[in-house]
Formats: sequence, C-alpha cells, structure tokens
Amino acid sequence: MKNIEANRKEIKLENHLSLRDSANYFFDKLDTYKSNEIMLDFSGVQTISRSFAQQFLARIDSSNKTIVCINQPNNIKMMFEIVVANGDKPIVVSKNKLTPINISTIVN
Repeated sequence: MKNIEANRKEIKLENHLSLRDSANYFFDKLDTYKSNEIMLDFSGVQTISRSFAQQFLARIDSSNKTIVCINQPNNIKMMFEIVVANGDKPIVVSKNKLTPINISTIVN
C-alpha cells in the first residue's frame, strides 16, 4: 500500500474549465506523469462547460491511469450527470407554475 501512496499524484484544477481542446491538453499533460494513480482536486472550480465535461469524461474512460475526482462542487457534479444521462436529462429548473411574491410587502 505504501508503494501506491508514493506513486499517487494530486493535481489542483483551474477555477473555470471550458473548451474541449482544454480537456484534451489537460489529459495530454496527465499522460506524461509517471504515476498511475491521479487525484484531481475540484475545490475552487467554479464553472465547467458541457463540452469540457464531455471530453473530460471521454478521456477518463480511455485513460490507462486510475483517476479519482475529489471535492466536486454540486454544480460540477450536476454538469457531469447531465453529460452522462442519455436521453433523460436531470431536471434543473422546475416546470411547476410559481406565484411571484412582492418582497417589498414583506420587508418592513
């Protein structure tokens, strides 16, 4: 087990992840690391585009390395879920009819 821990590489990601080419560039760099186990830290990531997410997941699937993603914010997890869902997309906005409330009548 110590050998696996010694060979683990932890990588911090940028705040905004976009573009398919950026995901490819990122994974091309990952492929140069000798470590076979890579931990990707999503803490601080604020946005991710659908195209980046699609390419990111495709490259993880085709990678020979063990890649573990940690600290994914909810909006990042949701984007990955949307990309993975075939046909049935998760509901992001409710279609239920809402009644607006005038906030000025509530605030004193």
